Amino acid sequence: LEAAEKHAHLAVKYEKELNVWTTVNFARLLEAQNRNQEANVKYKELLLLSRLEPSNARAHKRGLNYYISFIQRTHVAELEGVYRVLVENYGQSMPCENLNLAKEIIKNKTDHSEARMLVKKSGVGSCQNKDEVLALLETIDWFKRDGNTPIKRSLIKHGDITRLISDVATMPEGDGILALLKKHKINLSTKDAQGMTALHLAVANQEVSAVTKLADQGLDVNATLSNGWSSLMIAVYLDSPELVEVLLKQGAEKHWTNPQGLTALMIANQINNPKVINLLNGQGA
Repeated sequence: LEAAEKHAHLAVKYEKELNVWTTVNFARLLEAQNRNQEANVKYKELLLLSRLEPSNARAHKRGLNYYISFIQRTHVAELEGVYRVLVENYGQSMPCENLNLAKEIIKNKTDHSEARMLVKKSGVGSCQNKDEVLALLETIDWFKRDGNTPIKRSLIKHGDITRLISDVATMPEGDGILALLKKHKINLSTKDAQGMTALHLAVANQEVSAVTKLADQGLDVNATLSNGWSSLMIAVYLDSPELVEVLLKQGAEKHWTNPQGLTALMIANQINNPKVINLLNGQGA
């Protein structure tokens, strides 16, 4: 931060055009001060730079990656433009960025022909998210064939594989689409930033049939959130006897404790859920 501030003051003092490193450091300084709108304007200067000399290219790529992390944290801009600059300038050396751009196009566009082209362009390398992007595209094709526009809109809006899996599980034909995702070796137990699996999301939304489908597909009913709560604890807290019963039948652990030392039954007693208490007692909790 001291270096960033020094560069920024020198640039103002001598009225010189900011070089790449100064632009990056200045943006990071503003970001550290929570001046997000100003930081976004400064980061955008990186998008205007064309192919650079090798000495500056490293700083440019690093700066764009800082910008990506900044957008993911603050949501002040769209990621598509940043990935597009990375692909246009460094696509040969960064093949996996083609897939990141493809994901953003899938979220933001209704025509996915460019996304398909980018997937092909990425080759057969070891990009971790290639199977995920392929599954997103094939699932969109499924939705087009079946005319299931509400779920398609959800996919495009969220671009989130965990939420997609949870949404798909609510559909009558959800088992078939979940099998389609598994065909591409998509991990149905993947977690989002909060540590939630699709099963956790289904429990939180009180989608009983979706919980059953996801458990039948092998999702762990005992997986815990980042805060240490299990699906059964969430269901108890929501006062949902149906969910509690389904989870118990699927093998939910009744005696586990959360970081506060509470079991599902203790949570039920704390908030006085008579039906759930009786159900847990009947199951020997």
